[in-house]
Amino acid sequence: MVRPRTRDLTLYRLTGVEPTPYGMLNVLDLAKLDELEVEPQELSLAGAPALWVAGHQEMPLASWCEDAAATTGLNVAFDERRSFGLLMIAVDGGVYAIGYGQGHWWIPDEHKDHGFGIRFAVRRLDPDHVQDVARRRIGARGRTDLTLIPGGMPIWALGIEEQAEVIRRMGGRSRDLKVTFSKADERPVRLEAGVGLSMRFGIWPEDLVADIREIARVCREDEPHPALEFVDHIRPIVDNALVTRLDTRLDELLGHPDTTELVCVVPTPCLPGYAQARRFEVKIGTATQRVDELDVQLIRVRARLQAPGARVTALRKGKIRMFRDAERTHEVGDAAAIKWLEVVLTMGGRRYFLLDGEWYEIDPAYLEDKLNEIVPLFALHPSVELPTRYAGQNEKEYNIDVAEMCDGFLCLDRALLKTKFFAGNGFEACDLLGPGDTLVHVKFAEGASTLSHLFAQGVVATQALLHSDEALRRFKEKVAEVSQGRRQVPEDFRPSKVVFAIHLKTGASLTPKTLFPLARVALANAARVLRTYGIEVEVVGIPAAEGVLAA
Repeated sequence: MVRPRTRDLTLYRLTGVEPTPYGMLNVLDLAKLDELEVEPQELSLAGAPALWVAGHQEMPLASWCEDAAATTGLNVAFDERRSFGLLMIAVDGGVYAIGYGQGHWWIPDEHKDHGFGIRFAVRRLDPDHVQDVARRRIGARGRTDLTLIPGGMPIWALGIEEQAEVIRRMGGRSRDLKVTFSKADERPVRLEAGVGLSMRFGIWPEDLVADIREIARVCREDEPHPALEFVDHIRPIVDNALVTRLDTRLDELLGHPDTTELVCVVPTPCLPGYAQARRFEVKIGTATQRVDELDVQLIRVRARLQAPGARVTALRKGKIRMFRDAERTHEVGDAAAIKWLEVVLTMGGRRYFLLDGEWYEIDPAYLEDKLNEIVPLFALHPSVELPTRYAGQNEKEYNIDVAEMCDGFLCLDRALLKTKFFAGNGFEACDLLGPGDTLVHVKFAEGASTLSHLFAQGVVATQALLHSDEALRRFKEKVAEVSQGRRQVPEDFRPSKVVFAIHLKTGASLTPKTLFPLARVALANAARVLRTYGIEVEVVGIPAAEGVLAA
């Protein structure tokens, strides 16, 4: 059997584009097309209206020649030609775009559906075979982490903090995907999903249109895989009135010269080009600046020069372009100026995030699901009974008192274990070693971030004891040392239960509903990871003496 021909392509879904050749043409840079003497062509591909744009740009002298000539002392003179092709196609009322060669630079960024690729990935990526992830940590000063695993790895093993990290790109092997490449023998397709979707598409019109239809159907009808649904928990805000209020607040921040809420980030689609960029062109308002380094101060100054109330609009209309050379002859990417900013705002007790130029918040329905997920962790009859916290008592004092007052407890608070892997300060196996060698982690909490750290600490410590012979040996030695030989960890010890003991400094009794919303996500994630090792998780509230509030 002859396999249908396919090709690696990147598909973008466009928004705000009329599904006609005229509508597609209307969003392109017509002046630039005229300059290059390009003549767009209307097509019909398997009954779908389409527009084809192709051409080339010639440079009589390649940008590298002058420097090469200076270095070698030779006459180095070569021309350069960059060709491009852009196919825009309307399938069932949706408009899509595919770039060939340099054609992807012609796709207008403001019309790309930036959630398209990820929306498909959470429905068809195999969660047990993820090969790369780009994630942005909210509020971490623009930090973006790239993780590459050529052999693939389960998503749960990547240590993603669901409450604090936003997935902007994912790649790996597909599952149950019925497209041209796989429909003959159901073999998996390699996916790379971000703003666009990269995979092997059929090259014949009927195959390409059928592949696009199947992708659209998956995004429209199928539910995310349970192991990947957290990726979709950051939802765009569709309330126009709320967006206006957030834009107004951002406009005010842009007017203050010393504001620290603004962070410069690299838009996810620009990450590959940014690694090559040597020159930036910043256009915000009427002025254009060219710089070798890009930072938030430049963006902030340009925005502050705009009239109050018009600053955010200027950022949305402005553009930052990247070039591989100082002469700006080889562009390697661009994005609207606002997409180079990250902002976290709190209004009405809820947190909102500016990501890639759009406002988001954590989906309330997702938080409700996490609430239901953690309810079983709060036992009606806790396996460990902990005493009251008294006024003025800190965590260290409390843990010491528990070990002295309650049978079966050993205080290991700040008894750090140093190993080759934890070579700095070491790690804390637990705050209290409870009856039955239960690992008890104690926290007096005043916010979600404090508890997120507690849950992450519990997972890391448990994994260390499970996977590191050195860590387990140090743990046994520390228990013997602290207990002065009165307590020994069994030779075949393996953590079987982790207890998170929490006192809320707000004065509220600890229940699933009084736990801070973002902390619910962190707890659910930690419990899910620990369950994969067969480890039970329990949450216990530490009562406060009457009249004890935040201290």
